[in-house]
Amino acid sequence: MKPDNGAPSAEPSSTRPRMPELASGPPPPPENGTQPRDTAVDAALLDPERQFLGCLLQLTQHAAKALLTDIIPDDLDTPLARFILELITDVVTTGRDPAPGLVLGHAVTAGRVSGDLHARLSHELITLYQAAPIPLTGKHYKALVLDGAWRRALRTYSIRLQQAAESSSTDMAISLYADRAEVDAIYARYRAAAEPAGWLATLVTVRPGSRPAA
Repeated sequence: MKPDNGAPSAEPSSTRPRMPELASGPPPPPENGTQPRDTAVDAALLDPERQFLGCLLQLTQHAAKALLTDIIPDDLDTPLARFILELITDVVTTGRDPAPGLVLGHAVTAGRVSGDLHARLSHELITLYQAAPIPLTGKHYKALVLDGAWRRALRTYSIRLQQAAESSSTDMAISLYADRAEVDAIYARYRAAAEPAGWLATLVTVRPGSRPAA
């Protein structure tokens, strides 16, 4: 009989825990068969301003110039959207197609982005392009953008008018009531964008590699 020297005896190989095998290839899809969604793209799909910008990113310089008529960055609600529209307008003005890479490149060479803003702009341009609708819908989204701008201007005008009615003199209230030129101007641009006549003629072709025009 061998003496017990305190060393643990070796376990039979059949009782040793087996190391898990590493799976090879892509992970299996979820059990319900659906693929995970890109929430950034989903959000852009339902935002008229971002859909409008996505349309512009697909167009040739000529078609983008036509779509940019009578719309300005201040018509958009969010700072990043306004900034991107400024960059697109700059690129189109210099005779280039507003492709995402050219828009980002212009922002870099003009010294308008660095650090975190560069990363945010890059991600947003990719998201806008991935979520972009058919280019022929561009004018419809432009009308929605201008409708939103008109409603915001009308809301601001209404608040000022209410404040004047409560605390201003009669002459001041009458003057403010008559001073709605800015609101009316935005509404006129909205109505022009909402007219379908002539739009198809201005949208010649999208850039090669972009979504089909129809």
